Amino acid sequence: MFRPDQPRHYEEVYAGLVARLATVDFRWLADGLGAQYEAGALVIFSFGKPYRVTKTGITDLAGAVPPIDLRMVLAYYVLHGGSAELSGQWVSFRDFKDTTFFMATYKDIVERPMAELFSGQLEALKTCSQLLGGRDLPELGTGDLCYCYPALPNLPLALVFYDADEELSASATVLYDLHSTFFLDLECLAVLGLILKERLSAARQQLLS
Repeated sequence: MFRPDQPRHYEEVYAGLVARLATVDFRWLADGLGAQYEAGALVIFSFGKPYRVTKTGITDLAGAVPPIDLRMVLAYYVLHGGSAELSGQWVSFRDFKDTTFFMATYKDIVERPMAELFSGQLEALKTCSQLLGGRDLPELGTGDLCYCYPALPNLPLALVFYDADEELSASATVLYDLHSTFFLDLECLAVLGLILKERLSAARQQLLS
């Protein structure tokens, strides 16, 4: 799973992904990815913000370079090509096949930190979720808070959050559409959960500043 303490390694992996992007017909992929094709590039929204994918790399619309984890996820998203429709069925990360290897790390760097960060702060979590383009998801009928986030055009994430009470600590579970593996591999799906955690954390810091 993605380790932010190894930036050089991931920059090398990203350079290889960019080389592969140079061979891709963006115009043909745009509709399947839910992206906009503009002047030889793809514009893809992630958590409410647009990013430009070109043959030479990925930037935001102002030309700034996003964090390496997001660049890699966007590159893989394009290279996968989007080969299915969403199922409408939500599952947790552990429900995907072959996730045992990732689960301990996933809990430690994605779900547990979110639970601790927003324990006793439901209103702050709602506000932060809305800043990321999230919407309430009451149809799941579970949790003290349940929000859906536009992580990628054809790949939403959901968060089920139970706040702490007298007996239990707060808990956070990230949910994925059952067909998410048609758009990204397991490691990238895990990293997408990490990006959600990082974005919520940054939004909370924005509220406090």
